[in-house]
Amino acid sequence: MSLKVSSMHNKRGEIDTALNKLLSISGSEGASILSSDGHMIGTKFKNKVIQSKLTDFSSEFIITALSTVSNDNFGDLKQIIILDTEKKIFMHKVQKNNSYAILFGTSKMNTGLACIKTKKLIPSFEKIIQ
Repeated sequence: MSLKVSSMHNKRGEIDTALNKLLSISGSEGASILSSDGHMIGTKFKNKVIQSKLTDFSSEFIITALSTVSNDNFGDLKQIIILDTEKKIFMHKVQKNNSYAILFGTSKMNTGLACIKTKKLIPSFEKIIQ
């Protein structure tokens, strides 16, 4: 029994480390790993108020986007980028387990850097979440 608890603790630590790497991007506000059915696997935010607003939004958004894409035969959803006047949200599919790495940021977050760093961390998330 203690081996199972230790393994879960290690996995949680690895998820937190990967999420912290996303949070190191200037202008970032939060990072999450979300399953395709809307279940939050891991999340870290710099501000709890922002976390409560964006966590619900991302779950509903992913489910809606997946439903729309699959119903319209667009193929396999790989990435979603939302840019508005106040916020930026980057969602990249984690292939092995059909989940999504999500980075939330302010309008000042560097879009290119955020996309590149999120995409580079996908192999890390694939190793952690099985």
